[in-house]
Amino acid sequence: MGDLLTTLVTVPVFLLIYAGYIASKLSSDIIKLREITVFRALIGAFAFYMAASCVWTLQEYEAINMPYNAFFALCFCSLLGISSCAYLFFLSTMLRVEPTLLEKRGAIAVLSLPVGIIHCCLVVNIFNRMIYDITPDKHIVYNRVYIIIPLLSSLYLVGILIVAVIQILHARNHSRRKQAITLALSIIFVMICVVIDDRLKRTTILPPALFGAIFFVFVNMQESSIYSDALTGMNNRRKAGEFLESQMDTLSKDNPMMLYMADLNRFKQINDNFGHSEGDQALVLCAYAIKSSLGQFKAFAARYGGDEFIFSFRPAQLPDDLARPEAIIETIQARLSQLCKDAGKPYALSLSAGWYRCESAAQSLAECVRQADEMLYIRKASL
Repeated sequence: MGDLLTTLVTVPVFLLIYAGYIASKLSSDIIKLREITVFRALIGAFAFYMAASCVWTLQEYEAINMPYNAFFALCFCSLLGISSCAYLFFLSTMLRVEPTLLEKRGAIAVLSLPVGIIHCCLVVNIFNRMIYDITPDKHIVYNRVYIIIPLLSSLYLVGILIVAVIQILHARNHSRRKQAITLALSIIFVMICVVIDDRLKRTTILPPALFGAIFFVFVNMQESSIYSDALTGMNNRRKAGEFLESQMDTLSKDNPMMLYMADLNRFKQINDNFGHSEGDQALVLCAYAIKSSLGQFKAFAARYGGDEFIFSFRPAQLPDDLARPEAIIETIQARLSQLCKDAGKPYALSLSAGWYRCESAAQSLAECVRQADEMLYIRKASL
């Protein structure tokens, strides 16, 4: 029993140490501050649950003899920690895979409702023991209302699974679909572990499963940060180079690619007159205008650097009304103007763009970019 107990306690301790190490490796230089804040809160909830789990294991295997009130409080902390982990894991995952869901009005209040109910029930349980109680011989007894704890906590896992399945069905590229499949499989594994742990009570299968879920979020954040622009959430220049290079070998006159270089007009004046923070917001609006305008056409878009953006698509993917090279810029501009109006900005934003029709696999990406860039500056000079 001694070796088994040592193992049961040591594993959560090591998982806790690894989780702390992961939290220390997050950088706000490449990952959005909101994601870091939520993820570190998840690590904190995990640490809280791990500490309670270790002490609970010692009590269950009679290595320690806790007073009644202390053991009751320990059970309270354990259930509080696991439900908080489920909620924060949901938020961390949504910030990565479906951030627009959390931006909707009232979304956070609605999504916080299950964990809020759980926490209220745990507080009420202190007075009426409707969820659990402790017997005189120090064993926990789960009452009929206890079932709401795993059920409401599982809603967050089910929510992630639903979003993952939707992305699998609608993802436009292989890497995004692969990421969604991995997420779905991870959630299914965690849900199985939750059921096993809830049924058998004295297993230690849930802590490693929770750590695996946390590690998945961490890896996803790190991989995404390599190819994502931290400010706008768009693909970055590195991703643009790799993607566009992969397209060059498939080019021909019958299967060309339109390559655009665009930047914001008078961007320096916004920084000078309204500050760099407002300049950042202008870039975010521009990025959103480009993404929302091009997303339906399976186009690729990235922030190239500063106030410059690069995007490309196959002409065959566009409807007839956008066949003119200028038409797609006009569509983005109309979207950008509307976004500025809706946001109540004290300035107007406009884009200048140059483009190049890439028709030969013998051309280099650098040459295509140069051609589009030259046209951009010719057009800007005419303003």
